[in-house]
Amino acid sequence: MGDTGNRPVTYFISPTTWYLQEGDRHGGRDVPAAGAGLRTGDERKIPVSEKEVPLAKKRIQVHEVGAWDTGEIVALYRAGGWWDEERDSPEEIPALILGSLAFIVATDTSTGKAVGMGRVISDGVSDGYIQDLVVLPEYRGQGVGSAIVQALVASCRRQGIRWLALIAEPGSDRFYGDLGFAMDEGDVPMRYCGDLTDDQGQ
Repeated sequence: MGDTGNRPVTYFISPTTWYLQEGDRHGGRDVPAAGAGLRTGDERKIPVSEKEVPLAKKRIQVHEVGAWDTGEIVALYRAGGWWDEERDSPEEIPALILGSLAFIVATDTSTGKAVGMGRVISDGVSDGYIQDLVVLPEYRGQGVGSAIVQALVASCRRQGIRWLALIAEPGSDRFYGDLGFAMDEGDVPMRYCGDLTDDQGQ
């Protein structure tokens, strides 16, 4: 980690874009970070942990989007090990993004390419579920995933969602715990394993 001197490393958020950068940023219409609500015109600086300083130096931006390059999203699903070449179709990606309550994409501003993503599925009224959180391998361990989750939480709060959950991979409890999540000891996650193929008309 490089020497940042006395300059704080801070989060910045605009109504649609989150910024992580080293030092102060003046001007613009920044709004508070996750946990503080989203009110255009406000400004707040929130310290970033030491492990997230490399993210600031790479100038990662985190966007809430309604559309994105299909090829980049498919590459992220492949990086997460969730893309089935026989079952999944790139043609479904635009509808998948639009059908999410919130879809967050992290980009490296030096290339403009997506390096991470996450989304929330919800009824839009009360409950939400975070899923498909993934960061490209070369960007992991640098705070990108944390920034995506915080952006998703902020979007849910802004849209009135009051119950938020996820199914975490083994060994990721500390990551999510640091972001405000806790294990629900009383519940058992289950997945339907029957056939969901639409065979009407056959």
